[in-house]
Amino acid sequence: MQQTTDTTFYHLIQQEYETDRLTSRANPIVTIGELYMPVLQCDVCGTQRCGGQQQRHEAVTDPELARRLDGGPLAFGEWWGLAAKVREHLNLAEDVMPGDTFGLPTYQITLDTASDFLFPNLRAVISQRVLNAFQSAGLSGYHTIEPGLVPGKRVRNELPPYYELCVIGTAWRKGTIVSTACNHCGRRQRTLVSLEIDPERWDGSDIFTVDGVTSIIGASARARDLIVEAGFTNVQCRDFRIPTFVDRYLLEHSPLSA
Repeated sequence: MQQTTDTTFYHLIQQEYETDRLTSRANPIVTIGELYMPVLQCDVCGTQRCGGQQQRHEAVTDPELARRLDGGPLAFGEWWGLAAKVREHLNLAEDVMPGDTFGLPTYQITLDTASDFLFPNLRAVISQRVLNAFQSAGLSGYHTIEPGLVPGKRVRNELPPYYELCVIGTAWRKGTIVSTACNHCGRRQRTLVSLEIDPERWDGSDIFTVDGVTSIIGASARARDLIVEAGFTNVQCRDFRIPTFVDRYLLEHSPLSA
């Protein structure tokens, strides 16, 4: 595939289908048994801090500690007490955040599938075919981990390998500002003025997160061309400049929790 200087950027999302049933059949994957750092309930600003920059940490091996990592929510003091114990247990240099996960993920595949992309819980999981193509093209901005895969009762064939896409590239929209919304709980907010990706705030990666939000996965023109030319299934690359209903809502209700 030829190199390109095109600075059009694309949102990497699940393909759209006419019915919910078709959507479910193309995306037969659910997360099971995952441990989450709980939501933080602030007793000053009154909001729940869910976190948009979730990180994956090593597995928590303390059963009592693991039992408490159910996503919450927890009151301010209780949350920070739990966070301190988790940080000590894992010997972390930095604080954990609401929504952070622990250990390798496990997914249940509920139907026989040949989809190249699967999207469980705002993440992206890719097939061996996609991984091979990304590696052959030298795409940047990501690494992968191999999750546990469990067949559902309706699966008849051996499960193919899949890999969770862990995005490390970064980009920001034009004019986006992140500021502190509450000094007590540390909740931040994003002020959006545009949906367009700013080439000056893009690190050059082919795969990247947007505005520091790990669930928004972007693709360069080079990555988009590869995905389209290869005919990968259950994925679409939507130009960030073309707003959806959700995009308009986000602009109208900015600033947003970050």
